[in-house]
Amino acid sequence: MLAVNTQTAGGSINTRQQLEQLTEALLRQHPEGLSIAEKYEAISEELQASNEELASGCEELIMINAELERTKDELQNDNGALVALNETLFNRQQELTRDRNYIQGVFVTIRDPLLVIDHEFKVKMATAGFLAKFSMHSGEVENKVLFDLPGSLWQHPELKKYLAHLQPGYDSFCDIQLNTGNGDAQKSFVINARQLESVEGNTTILLSFEDVSDKRKVQENLLSLHRRNEELSHSNTELEEFASIASHDLQEPLRKMLTFANTIIEEKFDVDDHARQYLQKIGAAGGRMQQIIRDLLDYAKISDTEKTLQPVNLNEVLQNVLTDLEVVIQEKKANLLIQQLPVVPGIELYMNQLFYNLINNALKFSKIAVPPVIQIYTRPVSVEALQQQDDLDAHIPFIEIIIKDNGIGLDTSFAAKIFQPFQRINTRTAYPGTGIGLALCRKIVLQHRGKIYVTSIEGEGTEFHLLLPLQL
Repeated sequence: MLAVNTQTAGGSINTRQQLEQLTEALLRQHPEGLSIAEKYEAISEELQASNEELASGCEELIMINAELERTKDELQNDNGALVALNETLFNRQQELTRDRNYIQGVFVTIRDPLLVIDHEFKVKMATAGFLAKFSMHSGEVENKVLFDLPGSLWQHPELKKYLAHLQPGYDSFCDIQLNTGNGDAQKSFVINARQLESVEGNTTILLSFEDVSDKRKVQENLLSLHRRNEELSHSNTELEEFASIASHDLQEPLRKMLTFANTIIEEKFDVDDHARQYLQKIGAAGGRMQQIIRDLLDYAKISDTEKTLQPVNLNEVLQNVLTDLEVVIQEKKANLLIQQLPVVPGIELYMNQLFYNLINNALKFSKIAVPPVIQIYTRPVSVEALQQQDDLDAHIPFIEIIIKDNGIGLDTSFAAKIFQPFQRINTRTAYPGTGIGLALCRKIVLQHRGKIYVTSIEGEGTEFHLLLPLQL
């Protein structure tokens, strides 16, 4: 048994030294082990060489595998591109089919008279407008030669001549007027044509027809309207001059009245406080009258109402009206219940006149010995309600303003009549007035693109309804 000495000075001896000692001991006891070791070393070298060859082969295989992977990715990318291209072509084909069907569907439903004919002058497509205009059905037209269609227009020699001359370089003609019939039965058509290239490569021609038979009558009517417009313009000029003169005649007495009232106040004449308050009210009323006259002059020069519309605070308008009607309100001991009113686009002068007339109307037609109760309130107007009003634009918001009173009311059979100028349903003795106030209200509301109507119960009271746009 071989014994191997070990030394443990501060730890184990070096492993390599142990192996060398072990190897020498083995060789002394077994000399044949040297031969085995040599063989083992030779085998190890061969294995190492083989291992290196295998490693080299592995690297080549790895490189080949990487190349194959790259080739596979390229093939997959190419295949994906081909699939995408195929899908694109398929989708494009479907789009072309849909577009063709869409164009054909649109074409045949167009209300204008249009035809598509081929190079042999056979009708390929006709619009609904063509069939309706010439009182035909599709069976009479499709695949029929244009010149064989019923009616004298299609045998017109000029039409044949122009169509026959269509060729490359001269592929259209425009505004060719052809007349058929005589006297009152004469018809005139303006015809346009253009060559088109169909998908199949065959030449097609698009024809359009416009009936201008009534053009002469329209032109005569336009001339008549032009003459009337000139007369109206001349009349408006005269009215503007009259308004200017009349306003000057009104302004001068007002100026004197205000001057005298202010003189009494400023010079401290011997007047009591009660009289002084009335003089101040005279001055304020006169000042508003001067402003109204100036506004009337400005309005007389306006030709386009839309360009002059400005935001109008109806609360301020109503406050001015109540100030003007203060004396009547106090005399009649009227009770006014007023809600907050909106801001609307309008002309302040006319809004003032509108509410003045309506509130004054409620005060005037009150019951004897019964204090008037006047309610002014608003409510929104639904889109459904607007759509039922043919004379209102349902695309913009509206507000409804109600002026309700407890007065004498009126017979509803007069509901439309009261908005006509100088129409009265009561005697002038009992209820003084010119009969133009409500007519003016209607005109103002219409100029603001609104609507006014009345509901009433005779003996119980009346409601005036204003529908005014909140924007334009």
